Amino acid sequence: MPQVYCRPSRLFIALAATLCLAALPSFAGPDAARNKQLAQDFIDVVYNGGDLDAIPRFIAADFVDHSPGAPPDARGPGFVRRQAEGTYAAFPDLKFAIERMLAEGDLVAIHWSSEGTASAQAAGGGAEGKSVRIEGISIFRYDDEGKVAESWDLVDRAGMMAQLGFEIRPPGSADGEGEDGEGGGE
Repeated sequence: MPQVYCRPSRLFIALAATLCLAALPSFAGPDAARNKQLAQDFIDVVYNGGDLDAIPRFIAADFVDHSPGAPPDARGPGFVRRQAEGTYAAFPDLKFAIERMLAEGDLVAIHWSSEGTASAQAAGGGAEGKSVRIEGISIFRYDDEGKVAESWDLVDRAGMMAQLGFEIRPPGSADGEGEDGEGGGE
């Protein structure tokens, strides 16, 4: 018996591809979209709006900050409030902008920038009136209630300190000395 080759129509191929793609799991999903909006709202209300009383609406009671250098008590909405109060004492007019935001499941990654003017409290008072632009990346993990349960932040603190007038030197290079304590001369 001769073989007959039936060429599938383009419509059939498109329909089959659509059905196959629809069956794949979504990595963003509805929670990711919700969490991106919650992250945007948190920044707008708390950081740009200055409503520190709203922090418990966004931060879980058992929140933990895993950022490098975070103190052992970096937990709960109270910690986030103290951190925000300290930030705004140093930079009262600080405003944040979201440069990029990605989400997958319960995680949201935010590349942000902020601009503000240093107060007398910033860097011991020697930087008062200096403008700074700070960039960082924050990763939030949301719980089932839509609150931030964990965060990881990386902030360009060296860039901020340089803008405030501090000279950034590698360890062991104070006063032009090398690691062996001797000058860099011949």
